[in-house]
Amino acid sequence: MLRIVIILCFVAFSPSAMSEAYLCTAETAAGLTYNKKSNKWEGWHTDKPNYQLVFKPLLDTDKKGSEAEYGFYNVSSGKLIQQCDDWRAEVGIAFCADRFQNFKFSRETANNKGKYEQKARFIAYDLGLTFFRDTSFLDDGIATPSVVMGGCIKIN
Repeated sequence: MLRIVIILCFVAFSPSAMSEAYLCTAETAAGLTYNKKSNKWEGWHTDKPNYQLVFKPLLDTDKKGSEAEYGFYNVSSGKLIQQCDDWRAEVGIAFCADRFQNFKFSRETANNKGKYEQKARFIAYDLGLTFFRDTSFLDDGIATPSVVMGGCIKIN
């Protein structure tokens, strides 16, 4: 019996047991694509991007000497998309960025009356990496900016 209590205490107070994880689903996406035939930039938009990612603690194999604690992972491939160097757990906000991508996560969002509610959201900006579209790294060698927004639900 004492062993069970010790194991339960270890699991309950371990960092992984106390960490947060969220399943985030894209609700809308928009961006630009360069049309070589018309030599013009064209906008695109979809309200059904069919893309999911997970905001969770970084796996040890993804830390690579970084101080980052959290990151965004692709649901289908399980690969790290972006690590978050700035996770403010006390307020539930993460800022995650590099030269090509910028992710933001918020555990709470303001509703139209200015009051905060437990509705986690994310927004991601991408310059040519097209992490949520089935296209090449760059569309015809031209960086194509895109934005994705969606909601997140807590999964642990």
